[in-house]
Amino acid sequence: MSGEPLMVVGAGGLGLEVAWLAQRAGHRVIGFLDDNVQRGSGNALDLPVLGPVDEWQECPETLLAVAIGSPHVKRDVVARLQATGRPQFATLIDPSAVVHRDVVHIGAGSIIAAGAVCTVDVVIGEHVLLDRGAMLGHGCRVSRFCSVAPLAALSGDVLLEEAVSIGAGACVRQGLRLGRGAVLGMGAVLVRDADDGAVLVGNPARPISPR
Repeated sequence: MSGEPLMVVGAGGLGLEVAWLAQRAGHRVIGFLDDNVQRGSGNALDLPVLGPVDEWQECPETLLAVAIGSPHVKRDVVARLQATGRPQFATLIDPSAVVHRDVVHIGAGSIIAAGAVCTVDVVIGEHVLLDRGAMLGHGCRVSRFCSVAPLAALSGDVLLEEAVSIGAGACVRQGLRLGRGAVLGMGAVLVRDADDGAVLVGNPARPISPR
């Protein structure tokens, strides 16, 4: 496959999905970097595990895509990469995603998967994951390192502070704010603002424990 070379950081299931997305977006994926997977291990895409994360420095001109679902782990890995040089992070948008390019800002390193929808006046920070079928309404602001799982829906003017995690199929009412590090569980329905670090589940969503 032609196109810019790219390495995926993270060789788990999400890593495989991101590698496939990158190929669909026209990149030439050369393999994975992962501290916890043996070099040369096989996988469903028949792409090599090239070594641990720090070995990105052997190919400093190659784009990186960080395929880690946990916002906090992703933030730590990105900081580690940046501490060892000046990595170039790919911004990946699946061809089937619906994104109004002229009125949506997308930060470096963010990944928008198949079927995701971003309408108008949406701002997405760096290293955000919008997974398959996620939907963002008008005026949404998604800060860096957030993860929005498959089929989650954010109505208009929702604000996600840094490192928020939204579970699969969760819904957020218009105009709400989720504080830094908040977690909204799978299928939850949020009808009021969420405090920093809150973990909320259910319909309507209620906090279950501090973080």
